[in-house]
Amino acid sequence: MYLNVYIRINMEKTKNEKLKDLLSHVHKWPTHYNFKFIYKSDSQILQQLKSLFPAETEFKLKHSNKKNYESLNVIYMAASAEEVLNLNNKASEIKGVISL
Repeated sequence: MYLNVYIRINMEKTKNEKLKDLLSHVHKWPTHYNFKFIYKSDSQILQQLKSLFPAETEFKLKHSNKKNYESLNVIYMAASAEEVLNLNNKASEIKGVISL
């Protein structure tokens, strides 16, 4: 079991390091970064996602045709790749949220 946890932690660290490197090469920081989250329509989830960002952040909400799902686009002035990864990780901790 210990080996399983150790391998999973190292794999996750490697994944985050790769994402950080990619973000650092693609963007010049600080920059406006576009987050996208999808979830079943739920006002509590929407509020949880919005609470991760400052009030002046730009949010664009779209509903699916049957209004069962929502997508939230967030345009945020991020200072670094680390900040993007931290916000993305916090959002992924919210039950039912898919981060794209």
